[in-house]
Amino acid sequence: MEDEVLGCDADTAPDAYKKSLVRVCTLRTDLSAVPKHLFTRLKTSGGVEFENLDFTLDCIVDSASMVFELKVDGVRYGQVTTEFH
Repeated sequence: MEDEVLGCDADTAPDAYKKSLVRVCTLRTDLSAVPKHLFTRLKTSGGVEFENLDFTLDCIVDSASMVFELKVDGVRYGQVTTEFH
């Protein structure tokens, strides 16, 4: 799974994606360690089924580093690698 972390220089963050946003980094998460029973099956409005996972990506900021963790129901799973742009 991939997620993009976006940033902006504005005093107030925009409500939607704008061209002025900057890609800060890409987060790549290995979901293979997450137990299958934590995924749910959902359907789009067009009837297409897909797997869904409710999760958080926590950012831990230290003096010289940032570490991201994937958590499901408060439990840390998998590895999140970061590619800064």
